[in-house]
Amino acid sequence: MQSHFSPLAEELTRSWQAMADVECSDLPPVKAYLLLNRWTDNALAEAVAEEFPCIAKDRVAVPDAYYKYEEDRAPCVLPFPEISAFREMHNQFVQWIDFAWRQVEKRQSKQDFCAVILSRTNGESITRHWVDLGHQQPPGGGAMRLMRYQDPRVMQGVWPLLTAAQKAAWLGPVIQWWSLVQPSGPWQSTSTDSARWFCASAPKFDCPKVPAYLNALFDQTQWHAAHLSPSANLVWAGYAQGGVPVEDQPDGAVVSRLLADGQRLGLKPPNLIDYVWSSWLHDAPSGTSRLTAWQVPPASTNLARVLNALRQQPDARFASLYLEALKQNR
Repeated sequence: MQSHFSPLAEELTRSWQAMADVECSDLPPVKAYLLLNRWTDNALAEAVAEEFPCIAKDRVAVPDAYYKYEEDRAPCVLPFPEISAFREMHNQFVQWIDFAWRQVEKRQSKQDFCAVILSRTNGESITRHWVDLGHQQPPGGGAMRLMRYQDPRVMQGVWPLLTAAQKAAWLGPVIQWWSLVQPSGPWQSTSTDSARWFCASAPKFDCPKVPAYLNALFDQTQWHAAHLSPSANLVWAGYAQGGVPVEDQPDGAVVSRLLADGQRLGLKPPNLIDYVWSSWLHDAPSGTSRLTAWQVPPASTNLARVLNALRQQPDARFASLYLEALKQNR
């Protein structure tokens, strides 16, 4: 099969082969695993089970109590055969990347193909490491929250902000973690030519200051970045539906900052999304966009009025209350 995804399959295989070429007799060989979001209700899992039942039967689910009695809904890894046999699966692997890309393009849909990971250990050791990683305490305390570490949007959102020690803690026994790069920024038409890999690699040096608690891994900025994608994509989807030209929409840095500002005000979706839309306003007749100056009147007065109303009416919408506040200023 020749497609844009064929070079992507070859790129990953070359990286695996490069590791195999420098194998040390003191270390186990590097193995490759397919990481799936879950086994049940997963079209890719069905294809793997049909084409490669020997791979499917050796799958290992994350032994997380959260999925007790529903193990097939837990993230799982499937061991690929050794590299020589894996090369014979090239056409099927290309099809799986194609399947993954079609989900990536939708941005807000589930992603069943999460990653291909390379490791020297077995699937049981890898998935045991993820049990603690999958439950994170928010910075500043509070109840544990489920962390979707397997979702490429989560990893790619926070990875550039992590220290080497945090990256080592996240990866644990994994050497490389390959996932498709996730679209970010205003919605635009995409093509298969824009598909490429994001590869998270274990630090090449010892990290003596690995966090003591794997389930308290992030600071506030990192926590925000890890959970940014769903809200950010809703923001850009709204601008696209409103016909705002791409060049007049806020970029990733601006959207991230506005979402962080809104969270500090105690806002949650959908009011958090409304706050961003109200912060970056597009004027269709003039074709210009401007940023609301919330720090100074009358915007500061309007914001205070809206926040106070939301405290009294938790089910109200920020956008409706803001429009009402604007009318009162006229």
